[in-house]
Amino acid sequence: MATAKLVLTPAAPASKLDPTDWTRETFRAAYSMARRMIRDRRTSTAVTSWTWYLDAARKRFGASGWRIAQAAGRIVFDARTVGYARAGSVADLERQGLVRTTRRPRPGNLTGTVPYRAVTFERLRDCGLNMAWTHDPLASSSNHGLRVYRAQQRRKVARIMAEDRFALTVTGLLALRAAEAATA
Repeated sequence: MATAKLVLTPAAPASKLDPTDWTRETFRAAYSMARRMIRDRRTSTAVTSWTWYLDAARKRFGASGWRIAQAAGRIVFDARTVGYARAGSVADLERQGLVRTTRRPRPGNLTGTVPYRAVTFERLRDCGLNMAWTHDPLASSSNHGLRVYRAQQRRKVARIMAEDRFALTVTGLLALRAAEAATA
């Protein structure tokens, strides 16, 4: 029986796998890239730059960093776009702290108000509404029902937790019965 005399060695030594978790670095790089790309420009909006960012992030981070890059871009996009508005009279919006009146209004500012805790203030003359746009979902008029529902659910959970806190255990109940029997 003949034995092989030729020994085969790999052309390049195999490297070890990198055990380092690069999630934080990937997120920081994607977040800074998104902050530079997702913005309003003179000729386009933040929505169009969102699609540009997604294309560029897919090319830069690949399939392995895609979910992290999407999360970072979504954070920046949500911060750049205003999604909640409170409608009402100027006095109502001022009482809620969303706008404030100015001492010397600029020309063209018919209401004499500027956004204070809101991002922008918009006056819709056709329908007679004033809108203060903000990032806070609690300020939105449409989320009032959701806020009431969540408050009811939290009160219900608090009641259940309070009942459990003052309930007697089996050992405590037996000790209470033994004490009552000893006094009787």
